[in-house]
Amino acid sequence: MPSLALARNQRIWIDDAMHEVRGRTNGEVIHLERVRDGELRVVTHRELAELICADKAKIVVDLGKGREAKIIEDNLDREIAALPEPSRRELDRRQAYVRAIEEEGVLTLTDRSLSGLIRHVAELMGDERPPHWTTLYRWVTRLRKASGDIRALVPAIHRRGNRTRRLDSDVIRLIDEGLDQRFLKRERAPARSAHDYVVRMIDDMNQVADPAVRLRAPSLRTIYRAITRLDDYEVTMRRFGKRIADLKYRVAGQAPKPTRPLERVEIDHTKLDLIVVDDELGQAIGRPWLTLAVDVHSRMPVGFHLGFDDPSFDTVMRCLHHSVLPKTYVRERYPEIKNDWACYGVPETVVVDNGREFHSKDFELACHQLGVQIQHTPRKSPWMKGTVERFFGQLNQGLIHSQPGTTFSNIFDRADYDPRKNGVIPFSLLVEFLHHWVIEVYSRSEHRGIADIPADRWAAGVREYPVRLPAKAADLDIVLWRTHQKPVHHYGIEIASIVYNSEELGDLRRRHAGKLRTTVKFDPDDLSRILVLDPERGAFFKVPAVSPDYTRGLTLWQHRVIRAEARRRRKGRLDIVDLARAREWLTEKANEIWRGTGKTRIRQKVARFFGIDSRDRQGPMDAQPPVIEITPPPPTVAPQPRPLPPVPDDDDWTGGYDLPKRR
Repeated sequence: MPSLALARNQRIWIDDAMHEVRGRTNGEVIHLERVRDGELRVVTHRELAELICADKAKIVVDLGKGREAKIIEDNLDREIAALPEPSRRELDRRQAYVRAIEEEGVLTLTDRSLSGLIRHVAELMGDERPPHWTTLYRWVTRLRKASGDIRALVPAIHRRGNRTRRLDSDVIRLIDEGLDQRFLKRERAPARSAHDYVVRMIDDMNQVADPAVRLRAPSLRTIYRAITRLDDYEVTMRRFGKRIADLKYRVAGQAPKPTRPLERVEIDHTKLDLIVVDDELGQAIGRPWLTLAVDVHSRMPVGFHLGFDDPSFDTVMRCLHHSVLPKTYVRERYPEIKNDWACYGVPETVVVDNGREFHSKDFELACHQLGVQIQHTPRKSPWMKGTVERFFGQLNQGLIHSQPGTTFSNIFDRADYDPRKNGVIPFSLLVEFLHHWVIEVYSRSEHRGIADIPADRWAAGVREYPVRLPAKAADLDIVLWRTHQKPVHHYGIEIASIVYNSEELGDLRRRHAGKLRTTVKFDPDDLSRILVLDPERGAFFKVPAVSPDYTRGLTLWQHRVIRAEARRRRKGRLDIVDLARAREWLTEKANEIWRGTGKTRIRQKVARFFGIDSRDRQGPMDAQPPVIEITPPPPTVAPQPRPLPPVPDDDDWTGGYDLPKRR
């Protein structure tokens, strides 16, 4: 995703007209000129961000003409999620060299200024074939023409000729076998031992083989090249042990100190020490999860997500989505808040721990296409992510522990205080309190760690270093979806028993002779449609569900609960009728539990089923059983009524289904 380049003559499409940047005042006010008639227009950096995120403006990349422009244009049409693994590794390699130029502040790209830098980066990466300085110059030029879109550096591997290995498949198998049995052992035998094994095995095979098909023994240099292709961490672990491998690749010391906003953003989860109640009935729901992103330079929280979902890829992406967007809703939703929450933009680096959600392929692909670098903190290194941890402590001390219903930090502070009996804070009021405390209290108070006020430090930083923006709203939405590889059948694509099909999908299958497996993206908050990759164009197109009445407004978690209930009702293969009946029954049962006196743990499940979180969505009391039209079976089949099972206990209302807890 490109960053916003505010250089002179940069073209921006606003209100169905092309504009060019003519200048900038104080780093915040942008002067634009409409191309067709020369009319001048003045916008602020934040106003431009709001227009882009609302899909009312977009950056226009001027690539020029010629072969290079054609290559860049072809690359910008490709999706990183659709790239093969070798292309992604090469893209990471190129990005490392280009990033080094930015970090060192190299202004003139010459042999003298780049050669030493290339050698230094190659040594850090262990790159045996570093690029020539002219190649690096070409990469930087492509990236600048594409306004920082990392896809400009995608290698054109698909254009290359034959790159098949010259070694026989049996020889390759023997090399892998020799490395595994001789080299990758705790006895730490040299590479020559693996070479001797391969030569001996080939000689034994040639003794009984036809002279015309005898194998040729590889050289010792071939064995060394095979070793270099192995993962160095795995090699160290198998030859020296896991402890030595962890020590070799450990990262220790003080956390880096950023010099500008969004250079380093830390993301983490915490379960708030507060039991909240529902807005209508005042009954306890439980303790919500808070996923938070904090800018290390200014100590400003840039985005959050509050809800009852366990930490997952979805909660992280909702937090990241909230971080990128301007917080324009605050004035309308909370008019009593006088100050602005001025934080928005795409982070340069996100610092996360080693939770499963931060190691998921979807998270890596989303950050890669956003142009965000991921940094995982090592185990037992809390100082590497101390900013967000300290904010959680300040939030508990400054807001949570002073509210009725708090559970405190430990049992000794709680004494005989019963948080469930004393909880009176509705969930929506907690969301309002959180906004008020962040905007009016925390961001306007002096922070001892930076000896400054966080809001003032943010404002001063963005004046000097304007934050990166998404080029268009569609890019921001698509990269936050999940990615899977799915086959295309004659009836369409099936995801979790939901079938998706369209005329365009059928045409794609016909063009590939009915044999196609492609990349699919779907929104876990709305299963009514998916995005399917056309491998030839390198772009996604939308495919709706064949049962829109069932999938309308359906989330992935709701669908999983519905499937579990449908399986309990009926053994064997499920159809859309079973799922529709189960959804209606579960919605009625969830409303019944919500109005009743269910246990707190069960009410948390119901809150998650209704999608109660910090986003602006309907409440549980407004949720009604969906009206689903079910096509009756043909007359030749006599439909038998399916009696509903007896109403189970509250503990079992989801059919026994629950998501795994965070470890």
